Amino acid sequence: MGRAARITRYLLIGLLAGLALMAGVLFLLTRTEFGIERVRLFATGWLADRIEGELRIGRVTSGGLLAGAMLHDVAIDDPRGRPFLRADSARLAYNWRTLAGGRIVFGGLTLYRPQLSIEKLPGDTAWNYEYIFPDTTPKEEGLAGNRLILIQRARVIDGQLVVRFPFQPAAPIQPDDTARLLLEPAAGGVVRVLRFERLHARVPRVLWESPLEEGQLLRFTSLSGRGYLYQDPFEVRDARGAVTVRDSLVSFDLARVQSGDTRAQIVGRVILGEKRWRYDIRIDSDRLRSRDLHWLHPRLPDNAAGRLVFRIQSQEPAGTLWLVSDAQLRAPSTRIAGSFGIITGDTLYFTRVNLRASPLNLQFLKQVLPGELPVDGLLVGTVEVEGPVSSLTTQGELRLASRKPAPSLSALSWSGTVDLRPPFAVQGLRAELRKLDLALFAALRPELRLGGSITGRIEATGRLDQSLRFAAALQHQRAGAPASQLEGRGALQRGADRTVDARFDARPLALDALAATFPQLGRVTGELHGPVTIQGPLHDLAVKAEVAT
Repeated sequence: MGRAARITRYLLIGLLAGLALMAGVLFLLTRTEFGIERVRLFATGWLADRIEGELRIGRVTSGGLLAGAMLHDVAIDDPRGRPFLRADSARLAYNWRTLAGGRIVFGGLTLYRPQLSIEKLPGDTAWNYEYIFPDTTPKEEGLAGNRLILIQRARVIDGQLVVRFPFQPAAPIQPDDTARLLLEPAAGGVVRVLRFERLHARVPRVLWESPLEEGQLLRFTSLSGRGYLYQDPFEVRDARGAVTVRDSLVSFDLARVQSGDTRAQIVGRVILGEKRWRYDIRIDSDRLRSRDLHWLHPRLPDNAAGRLVFRIQSQEPAGTLWLVSDAQLRAPSTRIAGSFGIITGDTLYFTRVNLRASPLNLQFLKQVLPGELPVDGLLVGTVEVEGPVSSLTTQGELRLASRKPAPSLSALSWSGTVDLRPPFAVQGLRAELRKLDLALFAALRPELRLGGSITGRIEATGRLDQSLRFAAALQHQRAGAPASQLEGRGALQRGADRTVDARFDARPLALDALAATFPQLGRVTGELHGPVTIQGPLHDLAVKAEVAT
């Protein structure tokens, strides 16, 4: 055998021996308990070098570490030792070549029973995940970090998410304002808690960090679970869409969200400010069921349905717009359509209020409103309102078919400007009455013994604490008594005493009806014709009449 052949043979033997040694090492590292434990220690150290805080992995199991591994008893704490992540186990699929090249790309990730806590406690300047995962890679001009962190085909099985942030109301609050909130004491103050449990999700793509642009992207094709924004929970049967985070801006586009029988699309963004969150959220529901919204307003009835567009938008400097538009709601004996918007903050502002009831069952309102309604029946008509409560421009027309205390039909139309702040004021208010049943007012003030119905008009301008001018032309009809007609004008003055200066013409005034309202008049009957002047303070009125009877 020649020299060259011997050298070639030795090289082949050496190469085969090297390959055999490499195979043995790979087998030792990937198929034996010793090797897997060595890899667990290496992986734990490698990950721990890339986070701030503490990482713990109980053990690693695998059928082949080159392709993937199962991590058991996973825990991550933030730098202060507070829990960030707990998971019974996590299954990872990865490519060693990308990891060796500095890119973190998981081809698959399944989290079993994870518990995630995202929080920003009083006094913090950032969220806990920003402390745990700082970007320590150098950045080039105009680019994000050079590191790539990408997770594909992720799944969450029976997860839990808790979000905590400082509770800092902008204005003094009442006990009822926080009765349904989830609040917890924390060092330096109080935090509000949002809790989500029984989470199951399929997430085809999570882009946590990219060399091309800043921010995080999470896209999911299915999501279900239970949430607690308030003490009463809500259920999400299915949701799909995307969420992006860039600095303090959180944007979301949920193409489908289904809770119970309610279905909606949700698009919006939230800017997480240090003192105040700013937001703009649009909820477009083509199938709405009131029973699915008990978590939001427990007094809602079970049997209302319809569709609407709901907008929640922060207003500067410290207000919030709540706008319902294109609404169509149905309930037993109730049909409501139109729009309704209010702006809350330092003052209350009504906008785009244009509601049509055809009809509205007052029993429906009794279930929704906290107080008791003194009447019952069906309401038909329209209401339009625009402006702040200090200068509320309103007009409308309503007809009420009441069953209590006796069957009746009343109609009212109005227009004008109203100041709803005490002591109240009106400007150019004009009301047309058509058989307005006084029993409706008697239900509020039974001692007035009001009865019958009124037809006519009333005009008023002024303030209740200064001067209120009024004019009226009314006809009163009471069963079993002749009709009364009064026309006049006057003013109600408010100084040291409340005084009246008014003149009415009786055309005529039925004394029978007057005696029914004021029993002290006894058995007075007949009619009065002529002018009546009333002047002076309410406790000492001077009445001058030139009447015939």
